[in-house]
Amino acid sequence: MTFSLLLSCFILIIPIFGKAINYTESLILYGGTILFLLLSLSYPAPKRLTKRFIVTEIILIFLSLVSSIFSQNIGYSYYALFNFIFSLIILNLCLTYLNSKKLSKILLIFSLFYSFIFLLNRFHFIALTPDKSFDNFILQIWGHSYLADFLIFSTPFLLYQLLYSKFSSSNQKYFYYFSLIFILITTLFTNSRSAIIAISISTIYIILPKIAKYLKISFILLIICLATFLNYQSYIQNRNIKSYDGKRLEYWNQAIKAFIDRPLLGHGPGNFFYINKKYQNTLSTNTNYAHNSFLEYLCLNGLPFTLIIFAVIILSLLYQRHHHPLNFVIGLTALTNSLLDPSWNSIGIFCISLFYIFSENPQTISSLPINPKEKSHFSLTIFIFAFLFFLSKTSSDYFFISKQPQLSLYLDPFNLNPRLTLLPQYLPSTLFLYSHNHQVYKELVRTIPLPQSESFYYQLFSLIPKENISDYGNLAKYYLTSDNLEKLDNLLTLATKNFNPLNFTPQESIPLAQTAYKLSLIDWQKQHYDVAIKHLRLALRFGQSWAVFHVELANAYWHTNQKELALKQLNTECQRAPESVPYCQEYLNTHSQNFLEPGTAEIQDSIKNIAF
Repeated sequence: MTFSLLLSCFILIIPIFGKAINYTESLILYGGTILFLLLSLSYPAPKRLTKRFIVTEIILIFLSLVSSIFSQNIGYSYYALFNFIFSLIILNLCLTYLNSKKLSKILLIFSLFYSFIFLLNRFHFIALTPDKSFDNFILQIWGHSYLADFLIFSTPFLLYQLLYSKFSSSNQKYFYYFSLIFILITTLFTNSRSAIIAISISTIYIILPKIAKYLKISFILLIICLATFLNYQSYIQNRNIKSYDGKRLEYWNQAIKAFIDRPLLGHGPGNFFYINKKYQNTLSTNTNYAHNSFLEYLCLNGLPFTLIIFAVIILSLLYQRHHHPLNFVIGLTALTNSLLDPSWNSIGIFCISLFYIFSENPQTISSLPINPKEKSHFSLTIFIFAFLFFLSKTSSDYFFISKQPQLSLYLDPFNLNPRLTLLPQYLPSTLFLYSHNHQVYKELVRTIPLPQSESFYYQLFSLIPKENISDYGNLAKYYLTSDNLEKLDNLLTLATKNFNPLNFTPQESIPLAQTAYKLSLIDWQKQHYDVAIKHLRLALRFGQSWAVFHVELANAYWHTNQKELALKQLNTECQRAPESVPYCQEYLNTHSQNFLEPGTAEIQDSIKNIAF
């Protein structure tokens, strides 16, 4: 096997790695990159990168480094920065050693193989299962298809060849027809709307000049589009796991708000999970990616970085459009998909996309041979940095897996896994590197008792205000038992602002409701009746219309001369909660002339006996 063939296989294998790279994958990805970079020091390259392109890459790395230094979580940005550097190393190797036409043919073979595995699983001939991190390249994970991100490269290639190339034999032409239909059907079954949209845009561009001449292909595409629509409707009806827009509008809105807050440097590479938690409007919109490459770079890396990288991409696509139409349509498809999907968060997909965008562009690649001294100086520097990162990360991961967290942390001080294990031993440095990471604060409130952990609770509430109702309940209970009622009142107000209890199960929200109820009884005993009623309303809200809270609120109204409100509470408000109606009606029938005072023994017995 030649060096270029091995490199082609390498770049087509690494897309199978998940966006969160585990230990085994990092060995192959980073180790393989180091190996190819080392071999390239002695292997003659047919092409060389232009100085302009190298300078652009250095500027992008520098801007990403600055953004990482001022990141909300420096530790995450450290790894994201090196992922970007490794992506550029792989891209540069491919640009100098690979030919786009030859790579497309090998890519077609890989696409057919991956599609075949996918369909075998789809029709239950084999069984594929996600890994421990719930990740799998072939399967659709969390409504997203990694495979579709890969297949979008082959479809425009096949279609372009069928329309614009001459075939040496009819068998080759039939093979391309078969491959096109086979891959499109697989893409259809992945249910990836972003991939279908990206392919449709490039397809329109390719077939418009030939539509009258090639009606057969147009008919095939029409059938596939119709099947796509029918399959999508069936998918929504049967599985109902995707919203109309896949919640992308919510993610994009979060990215825009984050960009406005920090327009120049962004929030740091690899930190969209923090943006998602901070700016989310509703629950069930959790993601680590903006699902739009442009907006993600804006909010994470800042405006200068984003303008530069997209300027060189667009300029290169404009060149490809006039000089290498096939590269253009593949690059356009990849770019379109990245604007609708987190495809470029996969190192493999990102590298393949940029390869087609920049390949054979004289502003990027020169056919002049590389100066050996220049190559050794530049490549050796990159090799040293990449190798040190690889050695540090993989050895640290290995020792963590081997349950030696202390040694793991020594080898890689940025590794969060041993830091979480060793908390609070390394608290100051952990908070410096991961100051806005909710996992750190979750571990702190779990391991450090109150009141020492009080500030960590509020940091956690700030980072994930809409998801941690149980932690609110724990802190509220502490405030109640320690008689810190002013703080408890403020905490309940904050919880009311952040939570819609209907988004949680009663088992999750009732503890907070019970604390609010107990506080209301304290207020009642102190004759702070208005405050007691306020807290009873909170108890009813967090109790999700639990019958006893309806009754107690009615009691409070009755004994503050608001008898109409008391009757309305039981006759009208309680009726909106069917499970509470029998108890409210029974209570009304028994005590219609004289409601009990809040907190009486009879009510307390009811609280113990009634289920929610």
